[in-house]
Amino acid sequence: MDVSNTILGILRACPPPDDRWCYSYKLIVGAAASLLSAYPHYVGTIHYGHKRRYEPGILPELLRVAHENAAQHQKPLDLYFGDLKDWTAGYFFNSGLFSIACGLDYTLANAGNTHQYEVANLQNICQSLEQHNPSAEIQTLLDIAKRLQSYGRRNLDTEVDRSIKNLIEHISVAQPPELNVLYKQLVCNYQDFIKTALLFVWNDYNWFKHRPIGYSKINNPRILPIVQFALALRAYQGLCDLYSWCRTLMLGSNRVTSAN
Repeated sequence: MDVSNTILGILRACPPPDDRWCYSYKLIVGAAASLLSAYPHYVGTIHYGHKRRYEPGILPELLRVAHENAAQHQKPLDLYFGDLKDWTAGYFFNSGLFSIACGLDYTLANAGNTHQYEVANLQNICQSLEQHNPSAEIQTLLDIAKRLQSYGRRNLDTEVDRSIKNLIEHISVAQPPELNVLYKQLVCNYQDFIKTALLFVWNDYNWFKHRPIGYSKINNPRILPIVQFALALRAYQGLCDLYSWCRTLMLGSNRVTSAN
């Protein structure tokens, strides 16, 4: 599995949008761009062992050093220069998470004929979509989405920790494998993998502001960037699968309506 080609392949498989689906599609494209920009820098980062890099006063200094290096070598500013790499990779990774979670909201809102800027009633929308005989994979996504809003912030955070720990219980992360190896191991457990992935992006999207300096979970594989990226990649596949099914479903519905 080549990660870049995997992301681009998932994106290419999505049907093109009409005006109604334009914003959902933009979020899908934006998520792909963010994940591609973060990888492989984010997967290789060691920023959780060096939290001082994330203190507010550090960034201007890192930018200054990167700017001086660019001027010295007469090259464009390299946002991945030195320790600035962790900031840049983290920014793009978090941007990807937010785009995925927001894309799920917009896709379900569109499919349920709910205004995009209103809070989607996920449970009712998912129940209405179940009437259209979704595949087992889509049904799994709908089942998870129905339960997302039932978690409180603290409970969701705890559930994410528990789910991630259980998911890779039998996978050694003392020396994390390559991302493609880890992903293949995780994808064998389809339902737990997609459930944990969606919980992860949903939790970070909604509650990131409450943990501005990163995770403080000791001895939880959640802190490992390689695990986070694998979860983000699986959630991205889930978003694109859901979008493609809903988009095709609505297109078929419109054709039936026109024919009548």
